[in-house]
Formats: sequence, structure tokens, C-alpha cells
Amino acid sequence: MDKGKNRRKLRNILIDKDLQLRFVVSSLLFMLFTVVVAFAVIFLPLIKEMFSADSEIQYRAARDFLVLIKRLVPTVLVLVFLFAFYLLVVTHRIFGPLMKFRRTFTLIGTGNLRDTITIRKGDYLFRECDSVNEMIDSLSRLLKELADKQRKVCCALKDALSTSKDATLAGILHEAEEVCRGLEEFSRREDIPGG
Repeated sequence: MDKGKNRRKLRNILIDKDLQLRFVVSSLLFMLFTVVVAFAVIFLPLIKEMFSADSEIQYRAARDFLVLIKRLVPTVLVLVFLFAFYLLVVTHRIFGPLMKFRRTFTLIGTGNLRDTITIRKGDYLFRECDSVNEMIDSLSRLLKELADKQRKVCCALKDALSTSKDATLAGILHEAEEVCRGLEEFSRREDIPGG
């Protein structure tokens, strides 16, 4: 049972696989480039000395070269793996909230203003999450205010029409009632707070 749970955790670390892997791979490529440059700076003088005419210098350079290779290569490989793991964890903490933002923006696009974003402790983008949630609350309040004002306009037009039999006013009232019905249907939806 623990093995399945661990595999699930490892699978879940890649939230947006393509984007996360591109970020990790580009970061690792940059790290490898810096390692190659560092190795060149360290080893090129030794390689140059290995082709020296003096056999004592050749021997010392070859010995130093082998000692450095023996110690640096395993160390660098361990560092690359640790850095890759670190990048996966960090990108998980960034891309997790980003995926929630994407889902919430899709819902907002369909008119759903009920869902807000919640992110886990340890994730990044808390301020951005708060800003999006404030935006959702503001949009909900504005829609409710708009629906209330539209109802008042419809009531005022009905009152005006009851005292006057103007055909133009009746047409305006009919249009206003259509808009009012649309707003009421929208605000009565389950996914609009306060509806």
C-alpha cells in the first residue's frame, strides 16, 4: 500500500508535464554548460602540462588529472541529480497554483464566480491567489449590484407604464424586462454567489 502511495506522489509532482519538464531541462542544460566551462578551466591547464616535454611535469599533471576526475565527476553527477529533484519540487509548488488559476479562469469564462482559488501551504503565488480571489469577489458584487439596479429600472418603468399608455414606453419596458429576466436567470444560477 505504501508503494502505491509513493508512486502516486511521484506521478503527481509533474502537474503540467510539458511546461515543467521544459523548465527543468532548460535549467539543467544551463547547469551542465556551467559545469563544462568549470571543467575546462580546471582541466585544460593540466591537459596542456600532460603534453609537456618534461616527464616529471607530465607525471604530476596526469596524477592530478586522475585525482580530480575521480572526485569531481561523481560529485557533479550527485549535484545534477539533487538540482533536478529540487527543480521538480520548486516547479511543483509554482505550477500547482498556476493550474488552479487556469481552471478558475476557465470557470470565470463560463460565468462561474462561485469557485475561488485555494492553494496548499508550501506552494508559491499566495499574493497572486489573493488578488484573483478579490477579483472574483468584486465581479460577484458588481453583478449583484447590476441585477439589483436592473430590477429597480424595471419596477420604475412598470410604474411609469401603469400611469401612461405610451407605446414607446411599453416597448422600452418590454426590452428592460427581457434584460431583467436574463440578469435574474444569470444571478439565480448556482455558481453565482448571492444569487
